[in-house]
Amino acid sequence: MIQLYAGFGLSDITPDYLGRPLMGYGNRQSGAEGVHDSLWSRALVMRAGSAAWALCAVDFCWISATTVAKVREKVSQQTDLAPAAIIVAAVHTHSGPNDLDEANWAGSLADLIAASIVSAWRALEPARLAVGSGFLYGHSLNRRWFDRPVDPAVSVLRIDNAAGEILGTVINFACHPVVLGADNLAISADFVGYARDEVEAELGGVCVFTNGACADVNPLTQGVGRQLAERRSFRTMSRDGEYYGSSSNSIEIEDRIGGTFEEAAIIGHCVAQEALYVAEGLSGIISDSSPWHLQLWVNHLEDGEALIETSAIGIGDFVMIAQPGEIFVESGLALKSELRRRGYRYPWVISYADDWQFYLTPANVFHEGGYEVERARDMNHSPDLPDRLLEAMIDAIDLQSRT
Repeated sequence: MIQLYAGFGLSDITPDYLGRPLMGYGNRQSGAEGVHDSLWSRALVMRAGSAAWALCAVDFCWISATTVAKVREKVSQQTDLAPAAIIVAAVHTHSGPNDLDEANWAGSLADLIAASIVSAWRALEPARLAVGSGFLYGHSLNRRWFDRPVDPAVSVLRIDNAAGEILGTVINFACHPVVLGADNLAISADFVGYARDEVEAELGGVCVFTNGACADVNPLTQGVGRQLAERRSFRTMSRDGEYYGSSSNSIEIEDRIGGTFEEAAIIGHCVAQEALYVAEGLSGIISDSSPWHLQLWVNHLEDGEALIETSAIGIGDFVMIAQPGEIFVESGLALKSELRRRGYRYPWVISYADDWQFYLTPANVFHEGGYEVERARDMNHSPDLPDRLLEAMIDAIDLQSRT
């Protein structure tokens, strides 16, 4: 039997100074004016023998490849983790700073993030894991077309120590943390912070939140629900927009001015309650498999060549696929389906990981235009980039499973 070890770590990455820009909205009028809730870097490390990987989630809108490279270098100097085995993903709050804006912090941001992973490494102890999934409907909607899907899965990885005491959890849920709009000038992790706090208060240990395929998925807040009940019309985010209701008295779905912390708390609570329901029903199992990781580089250009990173980490029939941008829900569901066909019962998709390439827009969406397509064009992404990422990863996983 292979002995599995796991450890969790966290570090505070809240800016030391106010006044700097918050990321996610282009129409903010000023920089941060206060701190509503602290921002964190939270990490899980898993090891069996010489095989190990780390998953780290930071409370930013995105994370740059520059910062990730620095974090990987610092962690590899202090642990036995290979740089390619370290995934750093952002939760995508729109109320956090730019990781490249050094004026936010008195010291090195890379040092702060690396500290959470090193702490997790040093906390390694014999562990048991269990994985499961629930679902949450009614708190998210497809922002490009209301009649297109969302991914309702609330997936949970629970890690216990040898005595059966919980060490921590990892949650995966696909929804933009944009309850708070451009009028909010307080630093916050949005609904993600509320969800993690509640899980930790109920279960103990460290809770790591990862965001799924939510490029076209927004929170369905009380405010949006109230306006729907008032028969207000909504215009979606495709090029010409689609009006639901009538075209008069319409609201742009991307306009999230007026979102409140109370609304963020409601969605965070609902995510937490489903995660707790799943976690409390799981019992730790001792894995007879070793952790594994893959790092691939895929050309994202239609003409010419420029490579971007995609990664995978897994153990047994559990696998997490990480991509460096905003993954559309349709792409995420397709990736999960392909992985299940190959025997992975618990496939996760993680957006905003290891780099920031904006929207990873599928070919069948390009002709519709709109905000996400424009940003993909800005990055010179090929329309078939999601297919390239999927095919490269599936081929690599197939090869890995045979070795």
